[in-house]
Amino acid sequence: MGIKQRRYDLDWLRVSAFYILILYHVGMIFVPWDFHIKNSQTAEWFETWMAFLSQWRLPLLFMISGIVINYSLGKRSGNEFIRERLKRLLIPPVFGMLVIVPPQIYYERIFNGVQYVSYWDFWKTVFHLQPFPQGNFSWHHLWYVVYILVYSLIAVPLFLYLLSEKSAKIRQSLGAFIKHHPNTIYLIMLTKGYFTVV
Repeated sequence: MGIKQRRYDLDWLRVSAFYILILYHVGMIFVPWDFHIKNSQTAEWFETWMAFLSQWRLPLLFMISGIVINYSLGKRSGNEFIRERLKRLLIPPVFGMLVIVPPQIYYERIFNGVQYVSYWDFWKTVFHLQPFPQGNFSWHHLWYVVYILVYSLIAVPLFLYLLSEKSAKIRQSLGAFIKHHPNTIYLIMLTKGYFTVV
């Protein structure tokens, strides 16, 4: 199932999803919902747009990640896949937690009235390894990368099984069921909505 051709449609879908994600987090500054920092004035009318984005922004990212994992395993062995995941998804969060996230926490502390002699004085407290919000050690919005890494590593046996001939009957049965009952795909949305309310 190896895919040699680059899927530019997936690339652009992923780029679009992350642009939406960035705009969503910017929007969080201007709605009444709790967030790290807030504008002095918030707009309740903007909540409708934000609530709409909130329903599908993360499912879209997880769907894209699942597709990428499928293609990745199609041209790698299980061990090669694990090494590739560790390389791509472990290094960025570690770097981010030391370089990208600390300035966010620093400005949040200043916003809330906490004073430091300098940023360097604040940055040293990151290595106290006390989790945010009590401490200054956090992955903040990089949690998604860490979760994808953990899910990927835990589910490797399942992925390999689903890509093997052993699961052919299950895949064929599922495909035939969805083909003859196409509207059942909407059950995923209803299930998500139910657990969101609960």
